[in-house]
Amino acid sequence: MTSRADLIVSGLTVELGSGPSCVRPLENLSFVGTDGRLMVVCAPSGGGKTTLLSVLAGLLTPARGSVTFSGRELALSSRPQMLQHRRDCVGLAFQSFNLIASLDAVENVMAPLLMTGVQRSVARRRATELLSGMGLAHRLHHRPGSLSGGEQQRVAIARGLVGDPPLFLADEPTAHLDQPQVGAMLTLLRSLVRPGRLVLVATHDLRVIQAADDVVDLTTPC
Repeated sequence: MTSRADLIVSGLTVELGSGPSCVRPLENLSFVGTDGRLMVVCAPSGGGKTTLLSVLAGLLTPARGSVTFSGRELALSSRPQMLQHRRDCVGLAFQSFNLIASLDAVENVMAPLLMTGVQRSVARRRATELLSGMGLAHRLHHRPGSLSGGEQQRVAIARGLVGDPPLFLADEPTAHLDQPQVGAMLTLLRSLVRPGRLVLVATHDLRVIQAADDVVDLTTPC
């Protein structure tokens, strides 16, 4: 029986461009992910990691192959179903953070809930709990420009988690961190794993790869 966060990728090929300029960052990729696991997708920069996350998040349509999550094949989903997948099933933390500069930390984390009609007081309470749990209780009302790279990364992760998604995707979460911060980030990533949630991290950082339960190699070696 398919669990809430089972992910099945089969024969996935992504083509960018057409004709002689067509490139395939992903070709005939297959793997299975299950909930309660920390899965790492590894490859060097430009190796297709971000492309894969975009497909899993429903932001990019593959040329061939299938992606099935919680029993639903994304390629066969209607536009409203795809929007529902992104809203209800996926949390995404971008490498570049993509925080809104004019909003403070708690407002950035609240934003996805407000867009789905959650009451402001409920959204603020949930965002405050998440940020406080990540050691940012003293930075709730600071805007991104006054936060360090590590702090911005944690805000981005909190924003991705605020809707309690069964699939959480993180793109190079240690890219902007110094050595002491990497250990804290690894601890945080492990803490996100639970029954009913698959955490999938794209990285070429060996420290993250070694902390994973499962590893998908897009190239050999990573």
